Amino acid sequence: MAENTFLDDLEYKAAKYMSDDEYKVYNYYVGKGENEKAETFLKSLEAELTRRQAGYLAAEMQDTSNLKKLFFAAESGFDQFWSGVGNLDNLILGTEADIPSATQMASPEIREGISGGWGVAYDLTQTLGNQLPSIALGMMTTGVVGNIAMGVSAAGNAYSEMRNNGYSP
Repeated sequence: MAENTFLDDLEYKAAKYMSDDEYKVYNYYVGKGENEKAETFLKSLEAELTRRQAGYLAAEMQDTSNLKKLFFAAESGFDQFWSGVGNLDNLILGTEADIPSATQMASPEIREGISGGWGVAYDLTQTLGNQLPSIALGMMTTGVVGNIAMGVSAAGNAYSEMRNNGYSP
């Protein structure tokens, strides 16, 4: 099979999770020089590919230490903050919300496997990761910018959740 350079140019890290049949369809379009159709096909798979990537991440994390899971919780919280900020334009324009990242999708599954004090630590670490950018901005700007950043992120995340649950603006 020839190397697919078109796929390398796309920003779909999850593309490596395509099934053989999906990859054949994608390569069919690329082979015919129909790169726009190939990209449209890949975009139609984006949510499912991200879910597959999340499943892989969650399975990979199950056998790691609780301390490593706490680092994942921080990454997930931080990712959630920036995802919310990134969805602000979708909220303003009333367009489709971005698909949650594989990290955000994997986090609840990872959290299910943690109990007791480690579970509480996971929740607190994820929350801290989510709020740390706002806290840092607040410390540097007398609080106002930090509060705005937190509000923007919360609004973007609420909009994303609303759209992902099937509601329209």
